[in-house]
Parts: sequence; structure tokens; C-alpha cells
Amino acid sequence: MLTLRPQQKIVEKILIARNGGRVRVTFAVIETAGNIEFKVLKVTPIVASIKGPTILALPGKIKDSVAPATTATFTTFVSPYVSLFFFDSQPTRAPSF
Repeated sequence: MLTLRPQQKIVEKILIARNGGRVRVTFAVIETAGNIEFKVLKVTPIVASIKGPTILALPGKIKDSVAPATTATFTTFVSPYVSLFFFDSQPTRAPSF
């Protein structure tokens, strides 16, 4: 008769806690007879330490540019496609049951 030993693996994952902070959680994932169970072994908060200024852009000089002012122009030209006669000439199709 074969006896099955439970398979066990230790997994670490970084999660976001309910308060919004990040924590490192260490799990033990155990498989026994086809059932997967997990147990939390350790929870460690991650404290962000910033040693220097955070650079949020690529280095280099950017030339300031101003968009040209635009004015809306309207004409008295009327489009020939204003008439919706096409939709009036097409009868609606009844569903076929």
C-alpha cells in the first residue's frame, strides 16, 4: 500500500493590507490528497525608505511650447447630406418567429 506524503512549499508574496500599506506574507502551501491548503507563517510590514530625491522624469531639457490660438470658423454652406430621407424610405423589418 502506498502512503502519500503531503507536498509542502513555502511561498512569499507582497500584498496590500487593509490600511493601504504593503506587507510581505510568507505562506506554507500544502497539498494533501488533492486538497490544497495554505497557512500564513509570517507577516512583515514593508517600510518605504527614500534615500534621495525621487526623479519622476527623464533627464534632458524640454523646450516650452505654446499651442497656437485657434478660432472656430463657421460657414453658411449647408451639407447635401442633412436630409435623413434614406431612413424614411427604408421600412422597419419585423422579426420573423
